Amino acid sequence: MKTRLLITLIFIFILTISLNLYAQDQIIKRDGTVIEGRVSFSTNNYNDLIKVNNDEIDAEEVEKILFGNGVEVISEEILYYNTDLKIEISKFALIELILDGDAELYSYKGDHFNFALRVNGKISALQQLPPNTKTEQAQTYKVVLLVKLEECAPRSNIFQSRYDRKSLYGLVDRYNRCKRGEEIDPPIVITRIPSTKISFSLGVNHATHSIEARVNEFNNGVLRQVGEIQQLHIPSNDLALDLFIHQPILNSENPFLQAGLGYRKFDFKVKTLDDRIHIDNLTQNEANIDLGINLKVLPNNKIVPEASLGAFYWALINPKNLTSNAIGNIPVLSSESYKKSGLGLFYQLYLSYYTNDSWSFFLSLRQQIRMEDHIYTNKINETFLRRLYNDVLHLNFVPSFGASYSLNRD
Repeated sequence: MKTRLLITLIFIFILTISLNLYAQDQIIKRDGTVIEGRVSFSTNNYNDLIKVNNDEIDAEEVEKILFGNGVEVISEEILYYNTDLKIEISKFALIELILDGDAELYSYKGDHFNFALRVNGKISALQQLPPNTKTEQAQTYKVVLLVKLEECAPRSNIFQSRYDRKSLYGLVDRYNRCKRGEEIDPPIVITRIPSTKISFSLGVNHATHSIEARVNEFNNGVLRQVGEIQQLHIPSNDLALDLFIHQPILNSENPFLQAGLGYRKFDFKVKTLDDRIHIDNLTQNEANIDLGINLKVLPNNKIVPEASLGAFYWALINPKNLTSNAIGNIPVLSSESYKKSGLGLFYQLYLSYYTNDSWSFFLSLRQQIRMEDHIYTNKINETFLRRLYNDVLHLNFVPSFGASYSLNRD
């Protein structure tokens, strides 16, 4: 049952990633020609440049680009001030629509300006220029907003605005709602733009372990048993570290692809029934690589519940024998009997608190379920020895605290 579930989950991952990575992009030119292929583009002081199928196309020739992941950019002629050349330049720029309505807000990933605004069919660059005596009084983008949005946007709101996506979205959304005759007194709910999020967490690797084994000594050429181990659900609470990313799938709020690297330390205290022979702790270090799907509940709130489900690959790092102080240095368990790597499933619950659009902090609880129960006696196959040597790694939970930073903010 576990194997079938893992195969199904991996198939879903592969299918999702394949659809995202290999969907064809389309260029629609102004003459109606459609070109398909893998598209990339670059920006410069003059017209932006598009690359497809080893060919280069000037943005002036293009009407729009439809990317396979659902993103659409259009080519528009925009007049802007070039801070390097100290002149105004008109260029065809590839811009992406953020907000539609009577006023349209666009984002631009080039130099000199990051946003553009279209009102009554006329498009203008929104620029934030370097500080000087003029810009201290009114930034260029604020002047444009005052002229374009004066009917429905209070001047005080414009002067208090910031040059970021959330603030400009709020102003333009308020304008559009006002033009539609809607109530604008209640606070405007701003959509948190889906973006790649990098997270780091520090936690406690909690697990329980049961073991049955014999302790032997080798003395004067004779091998004999000197102790017996029978322990149930012995706990280990040690270090857990995780570094992972959440990548939007198809540029939507949900779901996200989660990929991560992890470190786990296990340290189980082992002893014999009569406690006469000293047994070293069963201490092992483990590396994890995981891949899953992350869903965010109420993604635009300050406090956001999240859940992830996926598969992980684990591997022991420099596995060590379980030893005792019995004569002859006979290992209680040899690392040769360990299963040194394998697959498993995990689910993870988060509660994230966003301090701003870039930084958030979270509490997390993760459970890891391995496909194999017998980790440290896995290679013992003889029926007789299996009755004497057996182990089970039980519930493995990781409560943790961490911080996240979101990339790709305009």
